[in-house]
Amino acid sequence: MPVPPMSRKLLQQSMQARDITAARIRRQGCMEIIVSATSLVERVGPEYLASPARGRAPLAGARQKAQYLCHVGFGLSYTEIGARFNRDRTTVAHACRCIEDSRDAPVCDYALSRLEHALSAMAVSLGLLHNDEASSS
Repeated sequence: MPVPPMSRKLLQQSMQARDITAARIRRQGCMEIIVSATSLVERVGPEYLASPARGRAPLAGARQKAQYLCHVGFGLSYTEIGARFNRDRTTVAHACRCIEDSRDAPVCDYALSRLEHALSAMAVSLGLLHNDEASSS
């Protein structure tokens, strides 16, 4: 028995809403992994990364790294990242530029590459990303 057109449309809308919600949950999960890992590596409490105050240079640098990893490593938008870190999207864009510039130093580039790889592997193991998404990010 065929599904009536209106029911089919409602079903499609429901499935799209479920897919959007699942994708949002995955993105939020990725951000939480990044916040946790960055706070451990940088020895900064995770609550300070989203603090409205700028904080001292080490705290601001840790926040910038986390924002950079969210955007470059996981493809999250500046707007999504800004919402998580209580920052404007333009501030997130600035943070990404600063960290990208710092990658000119081989030691910094190596450390960020290793952290990005570890975070991708962790996201895959938790089911937040698929292998093909992790290898492309």
